[in-house]
This record gives sequence, structure tokens and C-alpha cells, in this order.
Amino acid sequence: MKQLIISLMMAFVGLTASAQDFGLTAGFRSTNADITGASVSSGTGLQFGGLAWIPMNDVFYVRAGFLYTQKYFESKVGATTIELKPTYLDIPLTLMYRFSDFGGAFIGPVLSLNQSKDCSANSGACSFTGVKSSLIPIQFGLSFKFAPQLGGELVYEMASGKIADNVENLRSLGANFVVWFE
Repeated sequence: MKQLIISLMMAFVGLTASAQDFGLTAGFRSTNADITGASVSSGTGLQFGGLAWIPMNDVFYVRAGFLYTQKYFESKVGATTIELKPTYLDIPLTLMYRFSDFGGAFIGPVLSLNQSKDCSANSGACSFTGVKSSLIPIQFGLSFKFAPQLGGELVYEMASGKIADNVENLRSLGANFVVWFE
């Protein structure tokens, strides 16, 4: 797994050499999921990392990067509240249509590599078992600039199917601030 991550990082460094734009991003993620036999509420986590926009032609770009993403949510069974706190190294590889110099829309897969699967409960012990080591959610969103070097992204991501024991269909909504280096 470490060799895969190192190989992907080296490929990303090579790709950013041909990138028109490179940016550092940080923001928030609100995540939800379906849990068998429990009510679920969204949790908020952080996301930060680097992104590159590699031109294919005048309007289509490949959006790639490395992002550390906290996908937190909580479940409630009776009086017990359990906070599930998985974190991932997200590697987006999305196609972006840039409709102007200041905005674009993107869609595509993200390789999410699990980094931790922590949990905590308000009473007793908790366990977050059967967590998949990798997911491939689909992501779509908007990327925009409100100044030449400053902007943001709004992102929706969904991973259908089993995420962990009794946990399915992970969904998250994110808002990130981006500083571009051209």
C-alpha cells in the first residue's frame, strides 16, 4: 500500500509539471451514510491538500490531486451515540469543463485510501469493523475563482455499497477554499 501511495505521489508531481494551475486547498466536509438499525446524523470533518488542473484542450482539464479528508458522521441506537471517524487520502481524477477563466464544473472518480477508522461512544466501547481499505466514490462539483489567485470548490461525493460492517452508501458535501499558483 505504501508503494502505491509513493508511486501515485511521484506521478502527481510529474503531472503538475504540465499543469496550467496548481492550488492548495482547505475546507470542510459534511458526511452521512446509511447504517443498519440506527439513525444517522451528519458530521463535519476537515479536508486539505493539493490540486492540479492539467489542460487537455482549451476547455477540458483533468483535475487531480492529493487530499486528506475526514469523513465523520454519527449514529444513534437508543441512548447510545457513536461517532464514526474514518479518514482517507483522496486522489481525485476528475474531468473538468472550464466554462470561463473563473469557473468550471467537474465529475469523475476518486480513489479514497482509508488512513484511520476511529470511533467513540458516549457510553461503553465501540468498534468500527470491516472498513474497506479503499473506495472509489464518484465526485462532482464546481470550481471557481473570485480573484486571480483565490477561489473555492463546492463538491458532492457518493460511494454506493458497503463501506464497513453495517455501513453503506457514504455521501458527503464539501466546501473548500483554494489558493492558486499559476
